[in-house]
Parts: sequence; structure tokens; C-alpha cells
Amino acid sequence: MLKQDLQKCKKLNFGSGVDYREGYVNMDYGDKNIYNVPIKVDVKHDFRIFPYPFKNNEFEYIIANHVIEHFCHEDLKKIFKELHRITKENGIIEIIVPYFSNFHAVHDPTHKSLFTQGKIKQFYCGLYMPNCFEIIKSDIRLTNSTFRFVNYFLNISESFKNVYERFFCYWFPAQDIRVIVKVRK
Repeated sequence: MLKQDLQKCKKLNFGSGVDYREGYVNMDYGDKNIYNVPIKVDVKHDFRIFPYPFKNNEFEYIIANHVIEHFCHEDLKKIFKELHRITKENGIIEIIVPYFSNFHAVHDPTHKSLFTQGKIKQFYCGLYMPNCFEIIKSDIRLTNSTFRFVNYFLNISESFKNVYERFFCYWFPAQDIRVIVKVRK
């Protein structure tokens, strides 16, 4: 989706927290985030109560930035089905989650799920949601700014990512994984 298209379409900031975005419907579960910090939201809703208060095919773009790691495996299956329902055909969903070897991913007591490239692919294209999503882009993003130049090389191919996950993820821990998918109906 091009930047000019993104400005015109209906967008959802799923689990907005302190990241209130103008031009988006900002949805979170209350007036305070999980750390008890006051937040501004447009729609208050518990993400574990279905259906969400939106029509089928309502959004063309959804971003979930560091939110889905706060849910258990069973809840995630339902959440992905619901995000699929409220996104239009060929709509885009962008998910950003902490990478499993990142210090904050495992030490934050509110995190209930850890993510690798393989786990993300299982949710989007494998066992749980077959034929519902097409992965457009998937990046592992490193934490330390000294290693940022490595991001380019790391994400050249799936083979490079697999080698990183198997042999180097603890030596050079990634900050997060960003996955962009196109919705198929």
C-alpha cells in the first residue's frame, strides 16, 4: 500500500496504548494501558470479547504495534480470525512483536506469547489461518544501533533469517519482528 493510499483509507490502530494516531480509529481496552498509564482511545473494547465492535470488511489497514504478545496462544487464534473479519479483501495488516530472544520479550510479566519467524508464519499462513493471509514482508529488526546495517543483510532472504534464528539470535538479539500481510477472502 502506497503512502498516499494509506492516507485515504480507513485505518485501525489495534491496541493503541500511548501511541494515539491521528486519522486512525484508536482501539484499546480502557483509559489506561497495562502499565496503568493514562491513554487516549476512540474505541474501548476488551480484545478477548468477540465480535469486535466493527462491521465486516470495515478497515483497509490495521496496525498492531507491540500488542499481540500480551495474549495467550488460544486468544491469538481468535484475534487473528477477528482481524481477518474486519479487514477488507486485499487490506493490509501490520504486526510488530518483540523478538523472542529480546530481553524485554521474556522479562515483561505481561507478555504471554513469544515470537519467531516460524511462529508468525504458522499463524498467518500455516495451521491456524490457511489461505487467509499472504505475507508481503517479514523483517527481523536488530536492537543495537551498532548492528542496524546488519538488518539489510539479515532480511535478504528466508535462508539468512533461518540461520540467524538458529545460530546468532542470542549473540545479537533482535528488537522485534515486523510482518506485513495482505488479507485474502
